Amino acid sequence: MDAKEYTKGTSSRALHVFFRLGELVCACIVVGLIGRFLFLIDEANSARLVYGIVIGSLTILFSLSFPLDFLMFAAWLIVFCLLETLTGISTCNAFWLNDYWGYYWGRWYRPGINWSGCSAWRTVLAFSFIASFTYLLSFCLGLYWVMTYYNRKERGNQAFGSSNTE
Repeated sequence: MDAKEYTKGTSSRALHVFFRLGELVCACIVVGLIGRFLFLIDEANSARLVYGIVIGSLTILFSLSFPLDFLMFAAWLIVFCLLETLTGISTCNAFWLNDYWGYYWGRWYRPGINWSGCSAWRTVLAFSFIASFTYLLSFCLGLYWVMTYYNRKERGNQAFGSSNTE
């Protein structure tokens, strides 16, 4: 094996590892913040939040599997859309955020814009979108790598110890 073959696809592999770590970090942040919220209210009656926890947990489990990348991208995009529709365009002034999220995070109704619950909610939205985007990029990069560097004929010859390529 010469040096050119050894370095083949090094940058794509490095990017792939970077995306995998990004997916894992985003999932841990979203699961941690929503999990804290569910702990504070001591009940899980919002299906959207439970869906976010489930997809985050599945991401933590499947962050190393290439074939599931596109499905996880779609699932994270759904999480982002479901959570975004709770507050709509008025993120920290929405009725749901003030009356539900605000009470359990700060124990008061009608909290201000710069309170910790608002930043936590924005963080959940941001990292759920970032997770979906990193899964999309990871899927595209994995597909590129498979289409470019995966050659069954060369792999079969290497498996049998033959150095001849036809």
